[in-house]
Amino acid sequence: MSNEKSTDEQKKIVEVKNVATDTKKVVDIIIPEEEEKVDNIIKLSQTYNFEGEHISEVDLTNLENLNALQMQDIEKLYRKIAKSASSTPELTIEYAMATASKLTDLPLEFYQRISGKDITKIKNRIINFLYSED
Repeated sequence: MSNEKSTDEQKKIVEVKNVATDTKKVVDIIIPEEEEKVDNIIKLSQTYNFEGEHISEVDLTNLENLNALQMQDIEKLYRKIAKSASSTPELTIEYAMATASKLTDLPLEFYQRISGKDITKIKNRIINFLYSED
């Protein structure tokens, strides 16, 4: 890798303080841009056969284009399927299932039948998106 900063890379500077000598050293950390992007395609732990279709991943790239009207629809669906109220519905499995079903071509019934590990991966990706500051 070249010592010059590529336009495709983001440079982060970190100050490191040596407590013993009370001196500071600046360290450049280069993170390639492609490593910094979050992948919205969730690889499932197994391939599911759902209505004749083999599904091994869930594409949540539409998270990036989610608008307020879609979020209202997600909340309506969440309220229909949630067994109890939550003060933070976006942190629940039910909210993740409602969101994923609205963003993909897969119905709610698919998400209700996948493994706990897989729905948790989907839930965590949705939560990370909702709480990110980008």
